[in-house]
Amino acid sequence: MPVSVFGATAALLQSDYFPHYTFGATSHPTSTAVGTVLTRVGAIVSGRVQGLGLDPSAIDNTGEPIAYQFCQDLVLAGAAYRVGLAFTGRGMPGDVVDTWRRAFRDGLKDLSDARTARVVLVDAYGAATAGRIRTHVQEASTRPTATSDIEIDDPEFVRDMDL
Repeated sequence: MPVSVFGATAALLQSDYFPHYTFGATSHPTSTAVGTVLTRVGAIVSGRVQGLGLDPSAIDNTGEPIAYQFCQDLVLAGAAYRVGLAFTGRGMPGDVVDTWRRAFRDGLKDLSDARTARVVLVDAYGAATAGRIRTHVQEASTRPTATSDIEIDDPEFVRDMDL
């Protein structure tokens, strides 16, 4: 299974979630441990994405920026939650750590529901699979060849009509 961390790095985790802390060889947790956490959380997110029929390693910031950003934020929230637990010794996590846990859990829920996943990963699904109508549906599957082939029916509204 291709695993991706969607560009999440220890430096990005530090700048977004722990701006007053530096991960290094002697920090607790170490930068190596943070990298391991990012890989593990990336595997969880990648597994959910692959379960939707998408290749997580093919999602990048250029071709699918919406899906990429969602997945990157999800990996960072999950890693922040786990690193936050390491700071507290898995004791009573504070409100901030609990917020990260909820964000990670909610993001995984979004990826568990196919309909919601199509919204948060909309650009990772092609036009054919994104659930959007791209062309006008014609009778008997014919395509118009001239503007005279297209009819527009104006709807009639009647007072007290249930819509």
